[in-house]
Amino acid sequence: MKVESRDTSACGSEMARHFGSARFQSIRTTSLRTAQVSVTRLSAHAGQIGMTAPIPLEKAWIVTHLVADLQHHELWKHGRMRRAGGLAKGSMYLLHLEEEPRAYIPHAYDSMQFHIPDLALRELAESEGYPLFDGATDGHQPGTPVFAALCRSILPALARPTEASLLFIDHVVTAVCAHLIARHCRGWRAPANAGSLSVTQERQAKELLAADLAASPNLVDVAATCGMPTVTFSRAFHRTTGVAPYQWLKQQRLSAASRLLVCTDRAIADIASCCGFADQAHLTRAFKDAFGTTPASFRRARRS
Repeated sequence: MKVESRDTSACGSEMARHFGSARFQSIRTTSLRTAQVSVTRLSAHAGQIGMTAPIPLEKAWIVTHLVADLQHHELWKHGRMRRAGGLAKGSMYLLHLEEEPRAYIPHAYDSMQFHIPDLALRELAESEGYPLFDGATDGHQPGTPVFAALCRSILPALARPTEASLLFIDHVVTAVCAHLIARHCRGWRAPANAGSLSVTQERQAKELLAADLAASPNLVDVAATCGMPTVTFSRAFHRTTGVAPYQWLKQQRLSAASRLLVCTDRAIADIASCCGFADQAHLTRAFKDAFGTTPASFRRARRS
């Protein structure tokens, strides 16, 4: 997974530059076949942004989720002001970059922005049998509990990108794209309830996920082993195992780390590395979340 991109698309440091914001956190998928989706958190103090700089034309959407209330802003498209006023926490904006959007933001600002190329939405729609996203209802939206929950779930990954699970990022991004299509596309019909994986598909998926715990498998490749598109696979995997693929992999990493702590004298930092954790601190946080104790305490207790 790329933590930061140096291309000229409206993501990461480029979006921060357009907004005049010195504070940003960004992560990016690498698993899509046609184009990648990035997620950036932008924040600024009052008076830091003003009028945003022009963003280069691009066949892509910026989908914004407000992390905090915005006291006032002005939205401009094609050189004309289209909206002015405040926005509540949880509001969302859908803007296409071919509309030359700019914003005047005089007050404190805190948002998450998904940069979603048209090609990425087309790839998902074609693979899952969804209608193409036409953006017929772009602009300010009140937001939805589903979208807000997806945004909240990814905040820790933005804060610690080196610890972020590629499977988790893929899971959230595909869920966001599917939610946009479901909510905003004409002709959308909810898919039938996903069936379970076959015994063979479950075995193949788990074997690929656990083949190298230190590696970072992506969701597209795991789904492909079962001959399924990503959203359909994720639903079927959850129906079969009771957890999402990224959650199952995390369980396997914690189980492997637990065994090594008890059965070997290897350093905790070494165990963290070989089990797919970024470092010892990452393993410690995951261990405390799962077991309520640290790896060192866990080792001592099991050996006493």
